[in-house]
Amino acid sequence: MNKETSTVQTKEERLQAIVDDIKRSLVCPLKDAATNLVFGKGNPNAPILFIGEAPGEKEDLQGIPFVGSAGKQLDKMLQSIGLTLDECYVANILKYRPPNNREPQPDEMARHTPYLVRQIDVITPKVIVTLGNFSTKFVLGGFSVEKMQSVAGVGSIHGKIHKQMIDGRECTIVPLYHPAACLYNPNLRETMMQDFQIIKQFLDKTATRTKEATPTTAPKTSDTTSASTTPSAPSVVAKPASPPITASKQSPPVAGVFVSSKQSQTQANSNTASDSRKNDDDKEISKTDESTIAQRSTQPKGKPGSGVKEASQHGLSNFF
Repeated sequence: MNKETSTVQTKEERLQAIVDDIKRSLVCPLKDAATNLVFGKGNPNAPILFIGEAPGEKEDLQGIPFVGSAGKQLDKMLQSIGLTLDECYVANILKYRPPNNREPQPDEMARHTPYLVRQIDVITPKVIVTLGNFSTKFVLGGFSVEKMQSVAGVGSIHGKIHKQMIDGRECTIVPLYHPAACLYNPNLRETMMQDFQIIKQFLDKTATRTKEATPTTAPKTSDTTSASTTPSAPSVVAKPASPPITASKQSPPVAGVFVSSKQSQTQANSNTASDSRKNDDDKEISKTDESTIAQRSTQPKGKPGSGVKEASQHGLSNFF
């Protein structure tokens, strides 16, 4: 994996370079079918990185991860330990939404993984929190589709601290249930609250918690900000190598390296205000979630972590 080794560039600039590289170089059908690149949000200087599975419908439309019902749950969990989006960073394994929120395929994960590893290398978090079964198995399996099959489910290892080598650097990993899990099983809410306390204790113990993080500039994931495709200019986003399959492809006004909690909320409000589905996020389980569950309920399920009923918008077995 290539490391971002420059000592001159800021983290924001290095992450922007990864965004530009994805848009120039990534060859993947998901890229052509998706509405937007969903790279990440939060503070790249923060000590904690959350990793989910893949963007959903709302994330694809806005170009920002965790903006739907699951995102609201994550915000509540962060608030329970006194954290905000300005004190963490959130990303997914896949940077583009799989059709109908289906599970990522091995070849898709292989194409996206180098960019996630580079993200981690730039952010250098003190702790990585994997959200849900899929993310937990993949990260603890060394980003290997084959090895992830032998990793225990999140139901049996959630809230426990693990050590993992990532690109030559030892990282602390804490697996958690996906935030959407408590939407489908309210009994998990207390367990998740307790697990978040473990994160707080770890951050307090290592004295790395950054309450006064300074907002920075978001990377440009929009293709409409510049007509230039010159790769040497960090502020210019090149056109994707493959043309989109839809003529109405949109670009998010705010997305990428840094989106503060206030910006994220403002963006979500402005998008939903002009959308006929503006009330979906006020429901714990949206119609989109329900339809996705119905679509994916016929797929083979992985081993449940601890007998918990499996249900999620990204795959019935992936949150538990």
